[in-house]
Amino acid sequence: MEKRKYFTWLLLLLSLPAFGQEIRKVRDIGLWAHVGVNYKIHKKWNLTFQQDIRFFDDLGKLSKVTSELGAHYKINNAFKIGGNLRYAYDRKGDYRFTHDIRYNIDFKYKLELSKAAQLEYRFRYQNNFVDLFTYYDEHTRKAHTRNRIEFQYELKKHELSFSTEIFRKYVLYRKPTYNMLRFSLGDQLKTPLGKIEYSLNYARELNTKYPMNFFFISMGYTFHFKHA
Repeated sequence: MEKRKYFTWLLLLLSLPAFGQEIRKVRDIGLWAHVGVNYKIHKKWNLTFQQDIRFFDDLGKLSKVTSELGAHYKINNAFKIGGNLRYAYDRKGDYRFTHDIRYNIDFKYKLELSKAAQLEYRFRYQNNFVDLFTYYDEHTRKAHTRNRIEFQYELKKHELSFSTEIFRKYVLYRKPTYNMLRFSLGDQLKTPLGKIEYSLNYARELNTKYPMNFFFISMGYTFHFKHA
């Protein structure tokens, strides 16, 4: 009887680490959908607006709803600059929703490889203010730099593309880290009023013991208008 008692206590002690382990999901499937407007007010200037909704957890849960305004300036055939201001109703890791504001600044360089093929590099700096309506200290701000290279190939009504992008996160009092790598394979189909856009995407977390692997489909429509 005494031996059985000691054996039971030994099993309990050995099982304690298992109770303390966190169950972390490492694969997921999502969907991003959007509708937007691209208004060309001048041969060098255009304004944009996009409404976006995102789902995760095998498409079963709402992840984020965003509204974004942007302005973009074409310096010449090779260089462009631009910026966006975005509001997001965003679900965090603890499943609560926050009201976030983000701004970003973009720099683009396009290299013509042939009449149909192009290579584009985009550098983006973005700064995110998390839960703006309950903002109380500097710890609710975080920034990213993003470097993306995209190959584009134009057909009659289609523009095929493949891109890879790496994210680097900056948080106060922490060392900057590369935290995400994203790949996209997409197409844009020209229509009389704008473009249908769709892509297959894969994002993987970096510098973490159990990285998330996120596969998602992105689709949407952007209306194109220009000043008469």
